[in-house]
Amino acid sequence: MKQTDIKRLEKAVELYKKIEAVLDKACDSIESQPTEYFFRGEQTTSRLVKEMYEAAIRERKYIEGKINAFKEL
Repeated sequence: MKQTDIKRLEKAVELYKKIEAVLDKACDSIESQPTEYFFRGEQTTSRLVKEMYEAAIRERKYIEGKINAFKEL
């Protein structure tokens, strides 16, 4: 893999960190509000945002692992 491609992946990791920060703030804000349900009362808005936050963390860690693997090659 080219060095420029690795740099692009590293930029994606930085953007995921920013996304995580914003979603974390949203989680904190939503938790202090009354419970709201999303999609016919099956899931709370708070839980939905928390799942997006957790997904962003998983994706960032996945990309970081791939970057480390590419650098070792």
